[in-house]
Amino acid sequence: MNLTFTKFRSIAAIALIALFIQQTEAQNLIQVEVRSNVYIPADITISLGDTVEWTNVQGFHNVNATQATYPSNPESFGNDTAPPTWVFTHVFNIEGVYDYQCDPHVTLGMVGTVTVQAPTSVSDLAAEPGAAIERLYPVPTTEELLVEFSENLRSTNDQLSVIISDLSGREVFRSDDLSSNTLRIDTRNWAKAIYVLQIRNRNEVLETLKVISL
Repeated sequence: MNLTFTKFRSIAAIALIALFIQQTEAQNLIQVEVRSNVYIPADITISLGDTVEWTNVQGFHNVNATQATYPSNPESFGNDTAPPTWVFTHVFNIEGVYDYQCDPHVTLGMVGTVTVQAPTSVSDLAAEPGAAIERLYPVPTTEELLVEFSENLRSTNDQLSVIISDLSGREVFRSDDLSSNTLRIDTRNWAKAIYVLQIRNRNEVLETLKVISL
Protein backbone atom coordinates (compact mmCIF):
# COMPACT_ATOMS: atom_id res chain seq x y z
CA MET A 1 0.00 0.00 0.00
CA ASN A 2 1.71 3.17 -1.22
CA LEU A 3 0.29 5.60 1.35
CA THR A 4 2.25 7.91 3.63
CA PHE A 5 0.08 7.34 6.69
CA THR A 6 1.92 6.77 9.97
CA LYS A 7 0.81 4.52 12.76
CA PHE A 8 0.42 7.57 14.98
CA ARG A 9 -1.95 9.24 12.50
CA SER A 10 -4.18 6.16 12.33
CA ILE A 11 -4.30 5.80 16.11
CA ALA A 12 -5.03 9.52 16.53
CA ALA A 13 -7.89 9.39 14.01
CA ILE A 14 -9.43 6.36 15.71
CA ALA A 15 -9.05 8.00 19.14
CA LEU A 16 -10.80 11.16 17.91
CA ILE A 17 -13.73 9.16 16.55
CA ALA A 18 -13.98 7.17 19.79
CA LEU A 19 -14.04 10.43 21.77
CA PHE A 20 -16.63 11.85 19.37
CA ILE A 21 -18.89 8.81 19.81
CA GLN A 22 -18.49 9.02 23.59
CA GLN A 23 -19.49 12.70 23.55
CA THR A 24 -22.60 12.14 21.41
CA GLU A 25 -23.70 9.20 23.56
CA ALA A 26 -23.31 11.35 26.70
CA GLN A 27 -25.67 14.10 25.60
CA ASN A 28 -27.22 16.01 28.49
CA LEU A 29 -30.73 16.91 29.61
CA ILE A 30 -30.93 20.47 30.93
CA GLN A 31 -34.04 21.40 32.90
CA VAL A 32 -35.61 24.85 33.07
CA GLU A 33 -38.40 25.65 35.52
CA VAL A 34 -41.22 27.87 34.26
CA ARG A 35 -43.11 29.83 36.90
CA SER A 36 -44.60 33.25 37.56
CA ASN A 37 -42.94 35.60 35.07
CA VAL A 38 -39.57 33.85 35.07
CA TYR A 39 -37.56 30.98 33.58
CA ILE A 40 -35.14 29.37 36.04
CA PRO A 41 -32.40 29.49 34.89
CA ALA A 42 -33.14 32.08 32.23
CA ASP A 43 -29.80 31.90 30.38
CA ILE A 44 -28.08 28.58 29.76
CA THR A 45 -25.11 27.34 27.72
CA ILE A 46 -25.26 23.78 26.40
CA SER A 47 -23.45 21.48 23.96
CA LEU A 48 -24.55 20.51 20.49
CA GLY A 49 -26.99 17.59 20.74
CA ASP A 50 -28.18 18.41 24.26
CA THR A 51 -31.89 18.50 25.15
CA VAL A 52 -33.55 21.32 27.10
CA GLU A 53 -36.72 20.52 29.04
CA TRP A 54 -39.02 23.31 30.18
CA THR A 55 -41.54 22.44 32.93
CA ASN A 56 -44.36 24.83 33.80
CA VAL A 57 -45.08 24.70 37.53
CA GLN A 58 -47.07 27.94 37.93
CA GLY A 59 -49.19 30.21 35.73
CA PHE A 60 -50.13 30.40 32.03
CA HIS A 61 -46.93 30.41 30.00
CA ASN A 62 -45.25 29.20 26.84
CA VAL A 63 -41.85 29.03 25.13
CA ASN A 64 -41.64 31.08 21.93
CA ALA A 65 -38.33 30.87 20.07
CA THR A 66 -39.74 31.11 16.56
CA GLN A 67 -37.86 32.91 13.83
CA ALA A 68 -40.99 35.00 13.29
CA THR A 69 -40.33 36.52 16.72
CA TYR A 70 -36.51 36.20 16.73
CA PRO A 71 -35.26 36.18 13.11
CA SER A 72 -31.65 35.65 14.15
CA ASN A 73 -32.39 32.30 15.85
CA PRO A 74 -30.73 29.40 13.96
CA GLU A 75 -34.08 27.55 13.90
CA SER A 76 -37.61 27.83 15.30
CA PHE A 77 -39.16 25.99 18.22
CA GLY A 78 -41.86 26.62 20.80
CA ASN A 79 -45.22 25.60 22.22
CA ASP A 80 -48.65 27.05 22.94
CA THR A 81 -49.63 28.96 26.07
CA ALA A 82 -51.12 26.62 28.68
CA PRO A 83 -51.56 26.23 32.46
CA PRO A 84 -49.51 23.86 34.63
CA THR A 85 -48.23 21.29 34.33
CA TRP A 86 -46.89 21.07 30.79
CA VAL A 87 -43.44 19.87 29.74
CA PHE A 88 -41.81 21.00 26.49
CA THR A 89 -38.51 19.64 25.18
CA HIS A 90 -36.24 20.54 22.28
CA VAL A 91 -33.04 18.91 21.01
CA PHE A 92 -30.45 21.43 19.80
CA ASN A 93 -28.58 20.23 16.72
CA ILE A 94 -27.49 23.62 15.37
CA GLU A 95 -24.90 25.88 16.99
CA GLY A 96 -25.77 29.45 17.89
CA VAL A 97 -27.63 31.68 20.32
CA TYR A 98 -31.40 31.24 20.69
CA ASP A 99 -33.61 33.92 22.24
CA TYR A 100 -37.04 32.97 23.53
CA GLN A 101 -39.93 34.47 25.47
CA CYS A 102 -43.23 33.86 27.19
CA ASP A 103 -45.75 35.62 24.98
CA PRO A 104 -48.19 36.72 27.72
CA HIS A 105 -45.41 38.01 30.00
CA VAL A 106 -42.62 39.24 27.74
CA THR A 107 -43.34 42.84 28.80
CA LEU A 108 -42.64 41.73 32.38
CA GLY A 109 -39.21 40.51 31.37
CA MET A 110 -40.00 36.81 30.99
CA VAL A 111 -37.32 35.97 28.43
CA GLY A 112 -34.42 33.56 28.16
CA THR A 113 -31.50 32.44 26.00
CA VAL A 114 -29.94 29.13 25.01
CA THR A 115 -26.35 29.23 23.76
CA VAL A 116 -25.38 26.07 21.89
CA GLN A 117 -21.70 25.20 21.46
CA ALA A 118 -20.02 22.38 19.55
CA PRO A 119 -18.42 19.67 21.71
CA THR A 120 -14.65 19.96 22.04
CA SER A 121 -14.14 16.56 20.42
CA VAL A 122 -15.82 17.74 17.25
CA SER A 123 -14.13 21.12 17.03
CA ASP A 124 -10.75 19.42 17.49
CA LEU A 125 -11.22 17.23 14.43
CA ALA A 126 -8.91 18.09 11.55
CA ALA A 127 -10.31 20.96 9.48
CA GLU A 128 -7.62 20.79 6.77
CA PRO A 129 -7.09 17.95 4.25
CA GLY A 130 -4.18 15.60 4.86
CA ALA A 131 -2.57 12.73 2.99
CA ALA A 132 -5.76 11.12 1.62
CA ILE A 133 -7.63 14.25 0.52
CA GLU A 134 -5.90 16.92 -1.52
CA ARG A 135 -8.74 19.44 -1.41
CA LEU A 136 -12.14 19.74 0.27
CA TYR A 137 -14.32 22.69 -0.71
CA PRO A 138 -16.33 24.77 -0.12
CA VAL A 139 -16.37 24.60 3.67
CA PRO A 140 -18.84 25.64 4.96
CA THR A 141 -20.96 24.02 2.27
CA THR A 142 -24.45 25.05 1.20
CA GLU A 143 -25.29 23.14 -1.99
CA GLU A 144 -22.40 20.95 -3.06
CA LEU A 145 -19.24 19.55 -1.48
CA LEU A 146 -16.29 18.59 -3.69
CA VAL A 147 -13.65 16.14 -2.51
CA GLU A 148 -10.39 15.88 -4.49
CA PHE A 149 -8.32 12.81 -3.63
CA SER A 150 -4.53 12.71 -3.43
CA GLU A 151 -2.44 10.79 -5.97
CA ASN A 152 -1.31 8.39 -3.24
CA LEU A 153 -4.89 7.50 -2.42
CA ARG A 154 -5.88 7.04 -6.05
CA SER A 155 -2.89 4.76 -6.71
CA THR A 156 -3.80 2.22 -4.04
CA ASN A 157 -5.74 -0.92 -4.89
CA ASP A 158 -7.45 -1.03 -1.50
CA GLN A 159 -11.22 -0.88 -1.27
CA LEU A 160 -11.88 2.66 -0.06
CA SER A 161 -15.01 4.42 1.17
CA VAL A 162 -16.06 7.99 1.88
CA ILE A 163 -18.53 8.15 4.77
CA ILE A 164 -20.15 11.29 6.18
CA SER A 165 -22.12 11.15 9.44
CA ASP A 166 -23.99 13.67 11.54
CA LEU A 167 -23.40 14.26 15.25
CA SER A 168 -25.76 11.46 16.24
CA GLY A 169 -23.70 8.99 14.19
CA ARG A 170 -26.34 8.74 11.46
CA GLU A 171 -24.80 8.19 8.04
CA VAL A 172 -25.89 10.92 5.61
CA PHE A 173 -23.61 9.98 2.72
CA ARG A 174 -21.52 7.01 1.60
CA SER A 175 -19.57 6.24 -1.55
CA ASP A 176 -17.55 3.08 -2.18
CA ASP A 177 -16.50 4.26 -5.63
CA LEU A 178 -13.35 6.38 -5.57
CA SER A 179 -12.38 5.72 -9.17
CA SER A 180 -12.68 9.41 -10.09
CA ASN A 181 -10.27 12.11 -8.95
CA THR A 182 -13.15 14.21 -7.64
CA LEU A 183 -16.27 13.24 -5.69
CA ARG A 184 -19.25 15.62 -5.87
CA ILE A 185 -21.71 15.44 -2.99
CA ASP A 186 -25.13 17.11 -3.04
CA THR A 187 -25.62 18.86 0.33
CA ARG A 188 -28.76 20.87 -0.44
CA ASN A 189 -30.94 18.72 1.81
CA TRP A 190 -28.50 18.62 4.71
CA ALA A 191 -29.43 20.29 7.99
CA LYS A 192 -27.36 23.25 9.16
CA ALA A 193 -24.92 21.37 11.36
CA ILE A 194 -21.46 19.87 11.78
CA TYR A 195 -20.68 16.56 10.08
CA VAL A 196 -17.73 14.15 10.20
CA LEU A 197 -16.17 12.93 6.94
CA GLN A 198 -14.04 9.80 6.99
CA ILE A 199 -11.90 8.03 4.40
CA ARG A 200 -11.72 4.34 5.28
CA ASN A 201 -10.23 1.17 3.89
CA ARG A 202 -11.05 -2.35 5.06
CA ASN A 203 -9.02 -2.08 8.22
CA GLU A 204 -8.60 1.53 9.32
CA VAL A 205 -9.68 5.15 9.21
CA LEU A 206 -7.26 6.95 6.89
CA GLU A 207 -8.49 10.50 7.37
CA THR A 208 -11.06 12.37 9.44
CA LEU A 209 -12.31 15.86 8.57
CA LYS A 210 -14.93 18.26 9.87
CA VAL A 211 -17.60 19.47 7.43
CA ILE A 212 -19.94 22.35 8.22
CA SER A 213 -23.24 22.79 6.36
CA LEU A 214 -25.01 26.16 6.35
